[in-house]
Amino acid sequence: MENQNQSTIQKFSQWLKESLVIKLLSIGFLVLILLIPNALIQEQIRERQIRKQEVKNEVSLSWGGSQAIQGPVLAVPYSSWTEFQDGKRSENRHVAYFLPQNLMVDGDLKHQIRKRSIFDVVLYQAGIVLSGEFQQPDFQALNVAPADVHWDEAKLAVGIQGMTGIKESVQVDWAGNQRRMEPGTGMTELLATGVSTPISIAADGKNYQFSIPIKLNGSEHLSFEPVGKSTTVNLKSDWHSPSFDGAFLPDQREVSATGFTAQWQVLDLNRPYPQQWSDDGVSFGTSSMAVRLIQPVDEYLKNTRSAKYAILIIGLTFLLYFFFKVMRRIFIHPFPVPIGRACAHGILLAAAFPV
Repeated sequence: MENQNQSTIQKFSQWLKESLVIKLLSIGFLVLILLIPNALIQEQIRERQIRKQEVKNEVSLSWGGSQAIQGPVLAVPYSSWTEFQDGKRSENRHVAYFLPQNLMVDGDLKHQIRKRSIFDVVLYQAGIVLSGEFQQPDFQALNVAPADVHWDEAKLAVGIQGMTGIKESVQVDWAGNQRRMEPGTGMTELLATGVSTPISIAADGKNYQFSIPIKLNGSEHLSFEPVGKSTTVNLKSDWHSPSFDGAFLPDQREVSATGFTAQWQVLDLNRPYPQQWSDDGVSFGTSSMAVRLIQPVDEYLKNTRSAKYAILIIGLTFLLYFFFKVMRRIFIHPFPVPIGRACAHGILLAAAFPV
């Protein structure tokens, strides 16, 4: 009886040594165990990435966040009338919006690197000049009588996304007259934030030249809306790693180790809204030209990619020993050698790509 029991134990032991199923299950179990440290490393990387974004938001809140320039837009109120049977009339107030015939944007971005703790944040200070020409507003196309137009209430507005980034008083040169622009656009449905000023305009058929210098602080991202019938944007910077996005890519660009230059040319036919319209119904933001100042070397992105190869390194280590066992029929204990090798690879991985 005792010999029979020993024979059964020996057969079971031999089956454990030779069974491919047991070997594969053992390998799967060991791989899962060894992936636990890798999961902890990836969690630490994600935590650092979240903290880096928080630092960016904190610094941007104080300096100036992503900037978007929209405009200028000319708004002119007018009246329409409702006739009653008794002969009386009721006045209804409306606003007509007009965009420039041509718009030239010249921008110069000077970058700064601010450090907080172990993180770097890319900031910029932009000197921007908006210039161009407005044609005489055509109210006949809107079926508005000239007598119903309130020329003396005309307003010029520019949308600026990050008002905290404005560093100097915004002055507009309108047909040779200088005026200071005040906060608020008066047309929040179209331009949520920005600056505006009343301007002098009359039904005399003349065109109006304008120039608006703006000095802005911002972080990483800057965009422009092509509101002109013909819009040209010339942008230069001393930052060496731009990423161009938005609805239009630059027609010309040059990137070097000392900075970049870029030029866009956009027509009114390339965007989904007209040159003039009445009341609300138009929104900006879908046709912008934009550039992002990116950091080309992101340690956490590289670490994340490296950590994802851990299962490949560990799996190949065990697979190598498995093939030696099956094909060469060499007995290798499933635990001591593979675990030692896999752990060694894991230590090397963590040393090569520290968080």
